[in-house]
Amino acid sequence: MGRAKQPEETMALILKVSQQLFYDKGYDKTSIQDIMNETKLSKGGIYHHFKSKEAIFEAICEEIGVQNEIFLSAIRDDPKLNGLEKLNYIFNESFMRLDLHFLGQMHEYLQKNSKFIVMCLNEIAELSAPKYLLPIIEQGNQDGSLSIENPIEVAEAVLVLSNIWLNPTIFTLKSSSLIKRCEVINKFCRAYGFELIDKKTIDHILKFETIKLNEEI
Repeated sequence: MGRAKQPEETMALILKVSQQLFYDKGYDKTSIQDIMNETKLSKGGIYHHFKSKEAIFEAICEEIGVQNEIFLSAIRDDPKLNGLEKLNYIFNESFMRLDLHFLGQMHEYLQKNSKFIVMCLNEIAELSAPKYLLPIIEQGNQDGSLSIENPIEVAEAVLVLSNIWLNPTIFTLKSSSLIKRCEVINKFCRAYGFELIDKKTIDHILKFETIKLNEEI
């Protein structure tokens, strides 16, 4: 007989299988029974670790968040880049890292889940702005690559615009609307001496399957 799985191994299996099912079928179309079938676990075995399908999804998001923090910390602490270079890099590379198809499969669930939007706003105010973006802006102010008054407020505004207003999991956007929003964000940022979103990043966001391309870009 094979050895019994440790709790950590079982949780990792549930999360791995669930993320793949959410990716393939979508969150709403994935059932606990689907997860049971793929993991070969009983319903009790799954509920012993996660009280609901939503709790599984939240745990997946937490793990993605941990990986994002590692990525963001590496950029913030890179001694080879000045503040402006870090600011440009952190936004464009963050968008390029997004698993668009996975987010696309979460679209219907996230759009009707107000807790997701609250979570995004709390993360901006309590983590992303003060821990990552503010130190980069302050470095830019010190090294001369940026000159931004009210750096924490600018950090929060930029993050709200990019993470909420530009987020295709929250807004279903036509290509023309998305491009206009990117232009507005860049115009806002140019007033502070930088441009946030490059064309490569816009093209990447446009691949998101919830965006209905009704016209040529």
